[in-house]
Amino acid sequence: MSPLPTPMAALYRSPRLWVVVGLAAVIALGLWVRLAPYSAWTRHRDRCFVQGEPLPTTFDAPYYMRLARDVVEGTYEARDPLRGVPDSPARPRPVPLLSLLTAGLHKLSGVSIPWLSLALPAALGALSALCLYVPARALMGPPGAVIACATLALSPFFVHRTNLGRLDTDSLNVGLPVLVVGCLMGFANAPRRAGLWLVSAVAAVGLHAWWWDQSPQTPFLLAAVPLATALVKRRRMGDRKSLWVVSALVFCAAVALFAFKGPAPFVDAWHRARGQLTYMLAKQAPGDFPNIGLSISEQVRPSLEEFGRTVAGHAAVLVVALVGLGWLFIGQPSAFFFFASLVVLGFAGSFFAQRLAVFAAPLVGLGLGWIVDRMHRRLETPGPSFWERFRREGARRPRLPRHGGDRSASSGMGPPSAGSSARRWFSAAAAFMVGTLFLLPAFFRTAKAVRWPSESAPVVQGMVEASRRTPENAVLWAWWDHGYHLQYWARRGTIADGEIHGGELVVSLAVPLAATDENFAANFMIFFSTQGLSGIREFSQANGLSAAHTMKALKAMLSAGPDGCDEKARQLGLTRVPGEKSWSAFFYPDPLRPVYLFLDQLLLNTAYWWYWFGTWDPEIRDGIHPAYRPVYPVVLWDDPTRRVPGAAGVHLQRGELHLGDRHVLLASLGVVGPDGTRTVWRYRDGLGPHLDVHQAASLGVLMDGAPIGHSVFHRLFFLNDTSAEGRFRRIAQKPFVYQLWEVLPIRR
Repeated sequence: MSPLPTPMAALYRSPRLWVVVGLAAVIALGLWVRLAPYSAWTRHRDRCFVQGEPLPTTFDAPYYMRLARDVVEGTYEARDPLRGVPDSPARPRPVPLLSLLTAGLHKLSGVSIPWLSLALPAALGALSALCLYVPARALMGPPGAVIACATLALSPFFVHRTNLGRLDTDSLNVGLPVLVVGCLMGFANAPRRAGLWLVSAVAAVGLHAWWWDQSPQTPFLLAAVPLATALVKRRRMGDRKSLWVVSALVFCAAVALFAFKGPAPFVDAWHRARGQLTYMLAKQAPGDFPNIGLSISEQVRPSLEEFGRTVAGHAAVLVVALVGLGWLFIGQPSAFFFFASLVVLGFAGSFFAQRLAVFAAPLVGLGLGWIVDRMHRRLETPGPSFWERFRREGARRPRLPRHGGDRSASSGMGPPSAGSSARRWFSAAAAFMVGTLFLLPAFFRTAKAVRWPSESAPVVQGMVEASRRTPENAVLWAWWDHGYHLQYWARRGTIADGEIHGGELVVSLAVPLAATDENFAANFMIFFSTQGLSGIREFSQANGLSAAHTMKALKAMLSAGPDGCDEKARQLGLTRVPGEKSWSAFFYPDPLRPVYLFLDQLLLNTAYWWYWFGTWDPEIRDGIHPAYRPVYPVVLWDDPTRRVPGAAGVHLQRGELHLGDRHVLLASLGVVGPDGTRTVWRYRDGLGPHLDVHQAASLGVLMDGAPIGHSVFHRLFFLNDTSAEGRFRRIAQKPFVYQLWEVLPIRR
């Protein structure tokens, strides 16, 4: 009679339990690195909370928050009156899954939408790492598969894209396509229930298309090559039926879609895909107007070293992962085709746009997992040397049996034989330790990182104030970064936002900020908020004007005033837009909705871009990049002994700006005193930069190379110039944080 097994022996004979423990540890660690920054948030509540609610860490999160709120409040209508004024585009149908999930959790739990938006991305990001276990387990044993999942869960860029408060689709945009690949690999290898694997893959693709509402065609494109690979493998196994069945189903679905919707869905998918590729990959203006992607940090091209730190925690770990991934693809050629879409997106695309680096994270996990798996097998199974084994087996892992055999030969997790327990324990522990060493750089990099809200709490408080100080139908003219936040916190309409921000629209948005004439700026804002891009295009088509001539004609007509626009039109030889009774009715309409200008501190730091857009010339396809640098704190002194250590200083008599060890010779200096009056000193006419200083706030702006100092933005936000109050009336402000101005219609 054999002795009863000890508890440890019984535990060892349950390998699935160890896998569950490992995956649970991956989830727990993934949650911890994502939620750890919350302790820093609690120490800076004035920066991270408004009215007791946490702020999101991405500019796009309020979009899904607002749609969830509309679902809860029953105001989810066909048209969206708060977006893309005056056109008010249609709302997405069906409701984005992320917003629907948030609204459902709010109804079930009673937790507010901002608090759900704080925790939900972290939970989904940690859980989505489990999706990698399905394809990884088809390629390697459990130890390597668990390490692969842990690598994905701790990948710095993936953590960044799924951190607390980042309510966006990135949380499942990586996990779901990986799950699709795993299901298709199961379909390709399964001797039985292959149809179940295929149905699971189709369901995952459909779920991903619903989830990724901004790019619903991408999940189908990502699944195309893996599906073709699976069908080829099935055919080689003698299964010809699957190829015909799947082809027939795809064809019938396409025909049915064409019959009900016409060619519009296919044309729209093509335009969306082409537009996104241009948005992410094109570094020059694709047409008459600039590519807005140039001004977005996540669209920059990362260096190889930066790419390694971003994806794997360190460039050396990335090199090891690439070696392991290449080894895997040599040993399992079909694996390359299953993951070909992610290889193109993650590695090739990342050298064009950093945001695509998130798709390289599961590939890094597979590479590290494969190395751990090879090490585990080599230590576990005595035999020839590593290189002899490599030459003999071609690094090829035994494939899963086609007819339901025992998986223990492939997994290395079968029941231990007498005398092999110590080797199995040692091999598993050694492989786990090596895998842990690979994970340490990523863990330490993510553990010390703190992601702060994308909008500061004082600026968001200004948006809340705008909801109190403006009519419900008001339009807030603000930079497109703030669009979603204003729609959520202020509940007011905007011109542009995180999705509606094409090159032509952003140029129009920036023109009033860069203008030097406040009358033209106010006229343009009222005209555009009433006529929109469609009105500009109708005017251009009626006169057969190019984009450059259209912009020049708009500036001329909107500077002439309602009484002089007829004469200006005759001078320019313009033809009225069909249906318009007069030039003044078209260019100086009675505003359909009151217009307000919302300025904030972000524009101080992004003038390099918005001024470039505002001065864009379609004829030369370029604008002016200004030198416009905030300097804080700034101290004025006429005696070197009065200089304050650590602060920038201006010698009033010499016109010298002292920035640490640097001395900048100023051409002129403008000082706004405590009473609001401005005094200008001139030192070297035209030789050197200009500095404006607000004495009460000890804040300065150093500028050079462009007349940005005369722009409407600089005059209103920094100088508080009262000469513009004929067309702009200040409603609310927190100095150098935000300002809210009412744009007054022209007096007739």
